[in-house]
Amino acid sequence: MSKVMTMKEAVGRFVKDGDLLVMEGFTHLIPFAAGHEIIRQRRRDLTLARLTPDLIYDQLIAAGCARKLIFSWAGNPGVGPLHAFRRAVEQGLPHPLEIEEYTHFGMVLRFMAGASNLPFFPTRNFPGTDLTKVNPQIKTTRCPYTDETLWCVPALRPDVTVVHAQRADDEGNTQIWGLYGVQKEAAFASSRVIVTVEEIVDASVIRADPNRTLIPGRIVSAVVREPFGAHPSFVQGGYDRDTDYTTQELQVSRAAKELKDGDVVFVGIGVPSLAVNLAYRTHAPGLCMIYESGAVGCVPKRLPISIGDPCLVTGSLAVVPMYDVFSLYLQNGLIDVGFLGGAQVDRFGNINSTVIGDYRKPKVRLPGSGGACEIAALARKTVIIIGNSKRTMPERVDFLTSPGYLRGGREREQLGLKGGPELVITDMGVYRFDAQTREMVLVSLHPGVTLKQVRENTGWEVKTAGDLTETAPPTPREIRIIRDELDPQGIFLRSKAG
Repeated sequence: MSKVMTMKEAVGRFVKDGDLLVMEGFTHLIPFAAGHEIIRQRRRDLTLARLTPDLIYDQLIAAGCARKLIFSWAGNPGVGPLHAFRRAVEQGLPHPLEIEEYTHFGMVLRFMAGASNLPFFPTRNFPGTDLTKVNPQIKTTRCPYTDETLWCVPALRPDVTVVHAQRADDEGNTQIWGLYGVQKEAAFASSRVIVTVEEIVDASVIRADPNRTLIPGRIVSAVVREPFGAHPSFVQGGYDRDTDYTTQELQVSRAAKELKDGDVVFVGIGVPSLAVNLAYRTHAPGLCMIYESGAVGCVPKRLPISIGDPCLVTGSLAVVPMYDVFSLYLQNGLIDVGFLGGAQVDRFGNINSTVIGDYRKPKVRLPGSGGACEIAALARKTVIIIGNSKRTMPERVDFLTSPGYLRGGREREQLGLKGGPELVITDMGVYRFDAQTREMVLVSLHPGVTLKQVRENTGWEVKTAGDLTETAPPTPREIRIIRDELDPQGIFLRSKAG
């Protein structure tokens, strides 16, 4: 008999207020879509059990669905601690959360006992830990065969278990491959089982490959076809984890998109180098990278640590004297794009990398110009990357190291300077420059950032574009290249690299 139904129907019939709910999948096949439907249906007073509560339980806690959490590690391996969980435990928000804590193996044994219809399971893994002092459910027992003292944990018998899988037939015979976790044990231990799947297949497909069948249809209550039902976690053979990105990775991605195939780019170290090399590896393989040390047409196999890194020389088109770089290339108008940063940038794109305060009695002495002044003055356009705060974005820089549009209007042109800053990418948004006033105009906000936040963190009254948009996040491919190829050790970005 077919057990196929919609997610709304399955949750409505089989998940009740006050239930002990398990949604398993150890980093793999986490049933996010089902969790979101439980939130939509406003279930309350749930006891949530799972080895690693992960982001889906954090969302359920934040939505006010949970009364108690049974767990062994409250976090996400890639993101870190769970914020809603911490607020509930530390501050009682949105309301207090009761917790019952074990180790991973302790939780596995609880599921095993429940699945095997046993009252408890013995173990040797608790001597010495303070968990036994804070969790009275972890007890000791005397072995009837050896007379030794063993620790034991009680059976876990959920009211309902939800698992996601690659496929099932309409009777619920469910096939999983990849990381198993404890889906099978949780399902066998449970009174009711909801299986969500990427696809529903004919029974003949299941019978043709029976070794993949992890959960038999006879214990399944409902089958829901829910493609991408585990997103943003991953499905082996289906899709990869949609990993979150850092603000710096967003800046790198946005800066890379500003480059066109064939551009000649004056490259710096750090975020600018990441952006240019990302563009080179994605949409602009014809980029010509020039570093001020004299390497022209670089194709570095790894990201350079400094402008004098030997990886810039290997495979480059030419290595020229620094005079040639600044005179024959930059002053001669051959550089399309220059990347710049600094300690301060003002409303007209002027950059300070020299001093904070008075030049002769500085509060902070900064490194100085280097080649930044020439890049700002002579490149056809520049892209500036900087943090968005009143300290880094004052109305007027303390010292004008590298010229933007000076005091606005046509002053830059009147001094005989062409080009100028085209784009400013901060950790809050993206700015362009008004064609007449030459003042910065906010054109996009990064995801999760509000206009109020930008205005509170900028040293002047920020003007906005009429069609203010949201900055496009980096793609999974871009994140993979940044973390795995360009900065695998996290030298330049505090990302999830390494």
